[in-house]
Order: sequence, then C-alpha cells, then structure tokens
Amino acid sequence: GATKLHYFLKESSAYLNEGDTVQCLVYAKTDLGFKVVINEKSLGLIFHSDAFKPLKVGQATEGVIKTIRDDGKVDVALQRVDKGGRDALQQAILDDLEAHGGISTLTDKSAPEAI
Repeated sequence: GATKLHYFLKESSAYLNEGDTVQCLVYAKTDLGFKVVINEKSLGLIFHSDAFKPLKVGQATEGVIKTIRDDGKVDVALQRVDKGGRDALQQAILDDLEAHGGISTLTDKSAPEAI
C-alpha cells in the first residue's frame, strides 16, 4: 500500500527549496496531517493546521514548500505563509474591493472557492 512509498521516493530532496511552488498528490491521512508525493519525486507532509481546505486521499493540489527540517523531511503548506503570500493576499483583497465599488461581496457564508 501507500506505506511502501518510502522505498521508491525519498523523504528529503536536494532540489526543493523553501518557498518553491510544487504539485502534491495526497496519499495518506495521519494524526499530524496529510502525507503527499511532491512533484512525483519525493515525500512530504501537509499539517492539518496548514490545510485550509478539505483534502482527500488521491487528490492533487498545488502547494508551497513551507520548511525543510534539519532531518531533511519536507513540510508543505497549501498557500504561501511568508511576506510574499501576505502581499498577494493583500493585493487580491484590494482588487476585489476596487472591482465592487469599495464593498466586499465576500462574507462568512461565501463558498471557500470564492474566498
């Protein structure tokens, strides 16, 4: 099963850097989060706290390398958590406000995809 992936894919990768945008395939859910295959080459983990949307085994999603730990293991987030990510979010909010005459059409009832 999925637990044998470590025989074929490494849990660390020299080609990855923090902040890189990557393609992820969810292959298992654990107590800590979701184990993913990164760019079809290595393994990583999306912690529950970094999964702002529901994930399912078999789902492909885009992610960002959050941290490469001292032991070489890779932590992935679903969105940028650095200054660049905050700046992009800020600009998206300002663009939405400008497009709608200064009033946001998004509420706590809005669909996650819209937000």
